[in-house]
Amino acid sequence: MPWISKTNEVLKLILMVAVISIIAIGVFWLSTSIYVNITENDNDTGLPIFPKVSKAQYLVIIKATGEVLLSNDVKTTLGEKGQEIHTLRGYYQDIKDKYRFVDSVFVLDEWYFGEITIERRVE
Repeated sequence: MPWISKTNEVLKLILMVAVISIIAIGVFWLSTSIYVNITENDNDTGLPIFPKVSKAQYLVIIKATGEVLLSNDVKTTLGEKGQEIHTLRGYYQDIKDKYRFVDSVFVLDEWYFGEITIERRVE
């Protein structure tokens, strides 16, 4: 039956094209991912790049841990014991050498965290 052999050839051709396409897409995706991750923090200092000032106007430094947070919304109030309480609504945190946005409220109480410095960033 000649039509069965022709059908088998067509199916083999379709399967071969599909496999080659999947391999090509996989190689493209892998090479693009490697390139982007290598060049994303491409700067002279080797430190993570801060987000733009328009996205995070305030630099928050926790002296006890040395951690640096960046936020666009920082409110400071006085607590019951006379200490300052800083509330960050949405902030950028260094996670795996990249500043990533954390969409939550973070309360920093100087009674627990120690000295906290807040500076306004300028371009």
